[in-house]
Amino acid sequence: MAEEKTDMKNPLLNLVRQFDQAKLKKTQTRVTTVDGRITTFEKDSTGKFVVKETQPGSLGYVGDIWQDLQVGEVLPGLILEQGRNGGCVLVHCNAGVSRSATIVIAYLMQFREMKYQEAFNYLKEKRPAICPNEGFRTQLLQFEKQLASQTQNVKR
Repeated sequence: MAEEKTDMKNPLLNLVRQFDQAKLKKTQTRVTTVDGRITTFEKDSTGKFVVKETQPGSLGYVGDIWQDLQVGEVLPGLILEQGRNGGCVLVHCNAGVSRSATIVIAYLMQFREMKYQEAFNYLKEKRPAICPNEGFRTQLLQFEKQLASQTQNVKR
């Protein structure tokens, strides 16, 4: 068995990596392009997580390692390449209530420069059932502070 990499900055991620991927099948978040292209989930050269097309014309999904509990790491650097290039991207999870909503809210905050409450309200208008769990809400509020700090540093 290959030795797992450890991340000193994120001990929670190390713990979650120990779970068997097959057991997490039901709790995976999927990012699938509407035209069915296979995508992968990887870090780019800046450390941001990106969805990359790997095989045009095929049906695929991007699995992650979140459990639908008060754990998980918001991946705010998720760049939806197809959406940016005029295509469509469907972000969904088991119920479409917490995990997928969190990804979309984080995306709106980072790339549409919305505050948490503005992004939440915007998405709630589109999908009234959304209800990010407490852990994800906390992470989104922390992310809002991080974005504000980055904006202040750029203006200096």
